[in-house]
Amino acid sequence: MTARVSNLIGDILLRENKISKEDLEHGLELQADSSENLGAIFLKENIVSEESLTEALAIQTKMPYLELEDFTIEMETLKILKANDARKFKAMPLFIIDETLTIAISDPSDVLTIDEITRATLLDVEPVLSTASAIDRAIDSYYGTGELMKSRATTEEAAAEFKDFGADTAAEDVSVVQMVDMIINQAIKTSASDIHIEPREHELRIRYRVDGALQEVFTPPKKLQSAIISRVKILASLDIAETRLPQDGRIQHKIADKKVDMRISTYPTFFGEKIVIRVLDSEGAKISLPGLGLTGDTLSKYRKLIRSPNGIILVTGPTGSGKTTSLYASINEINKEELNIITIEDPIEYQLPNINQGQVNPKAGVSFSTALRSILRQDPDVIMVGEIRDIDTAALAIQAALTGHLVLSTVHTNDAAGAIARLINMGIEKFMVASTIRGVIAQRLVRKLCNECAKRYRPTDDELKALKLKPSDDIIFRKPVGCMSCRKTGYQGRTGLYEILVPNQEIIDLILSGGSSMEIKNAAVKAGMQTLRMQGLEKVIKGLTSIEEIMAITASEFEEDENFERGEQTLPAA
Repeated sequence: MTARVSNLIGDILLRENKISKEDLEHGLELQADSSENLGAIFLKENIVSEESLTEALAIQTKMPYLELEDFTIEMETLKILKANDARKFKAMPLFIIDETLTIAISDPSDVLTIDEITRATLLDVEPVLSTASAIDRAIDSYYGTGELMKSRATTEEAAAEFKDFGADTAAEDVSVVQMVDMIINQAIKTSASDIHIEPREHELRIRYRVDGALQEVFTPPKKLQSAIISRVKILASLDIAETRLPQDGRIQHKIADKKVDMRISTYPTFFGEKIVIRVLDSEGAKISLPGLGLTGDTLSKYRKLIRSPNGIILVTGPTGSGKTTSLYASINEINKEELNIITIEDPIEYQLPNINQGQVNPKAGVSFSTALRSILRQDPDVIMVGEIRDIDTAALAIQAALTGHLVLSTVHTNDAAGAIARLINMGIEKFMVASTIRGVIAQRLVRKLCNECAKRYRPTDDELKALKLKPSDDIIFRKPVGCMSCRKTGYQGRTGLYEILVPNQEIIDLILSGGSSMEIKNAAVKAGMQTLRMQGLEKVIKGLTSIEEIMAITASEFEEDENFERGEQTLPAA
């Protein structure tokens, strides 16, 4: 039976490592002689900060938490709730859309205040949580001085933005700007890679993909769906009247002094248009090979590969495994003035300095293969092809490699050996593959354990046997727990697993004779290749990730991994 998780505020703070067991016992003793709630006692005793308590309340009540300092409130919204009422209710109005007023409060249990604000404004009220001191500062700032919107556009300026796109300039349109900005800004702050805006039958669901996993963060009322989706489409210069066909666009969003590029994709569904916003942090263009998680012999081997004067280097793995990022990091590593490096991508995700980057354009007849033909006439030294999808692109890449160029590209296969079979199955002659492939790198992304809450434990002998590892009292793993720092996931950030296949004579002979992918993989392991599973176990013993994560990410490799077929193993050295 699964243990029931307590939702009491003291237990939440204890689970989040914000208080100790002694703090909880002390607080409960004080509460026994007091009419105050436990949270107020913790604050008075300086046991927790106001922010920690409010975040714990957000977990307890499943209400959104908002940092008011990062939010800008329009003048029209301030007219809805008068200054005296805001101070009396200790509530800050944020925005109004379609007869719904979103307010910031600090006490989620105060339903009477929400009812009074509903009566005072004659609007539906949607509360979010913020700290009491932040609400007081916001009330003083906006109602006290009258110096509104110093650093952001005024209501009129925001309305003018809509007018430029042919939209109405009603006050609620301006509030939609605020809500969409809030959704995007929060995604950037949480390092989300994607924002999903998903229409449902009775609500609009907002989810962020953080470290590869989707997390629900907000569910605005259904009546706000059309306004929010239209706002995003306007930002991306898409046709807001077209709701039956998928559309793609781009946004450049500014937060503080930082500009963030975003790709927008719409898709019609039964309950309305679903939107996915891919967040392209410019820092991704500056990532290094060590920053990807390449270390030790694996890093040395790959660095040697990408300095080859010619041939093909393939990066393989499923969608979302970081292949494109690896190509960018490779280009950054070898980029120097005397090289002419040209890319063809779909699409260009990051702009690289001093690199000639091109993009496919099917409407204009520019595919990977047609662009590659043109690139070969541009006197390139290094060519990056976003993906080898068909025989034409594969044949041209082989031709480029044979004529003295280094080609970097990706294919979709599960492991390194499978990439060789993929080219042959496309129709490339075996001897051409054997003579041009310099190396194949297969990769996966795994979540790193949160350092704030990960727990050390000794695995049982049965667990070790299931992994085909020798039982040992010296083996210590870490497992996820979950806290506010990692948003209850137990993980924070990701790192890569890599297996690098470099063809030796035995592997070349296997390619020429039509050997299977498993035979090629076995020969590579015998020659010293670390499989994805082996790399994963190495990161487990170093405490970077959990065994559950490795089992899930490399599940397809477990049964076929030759290294584990040979019986019990020992873990790699930490």
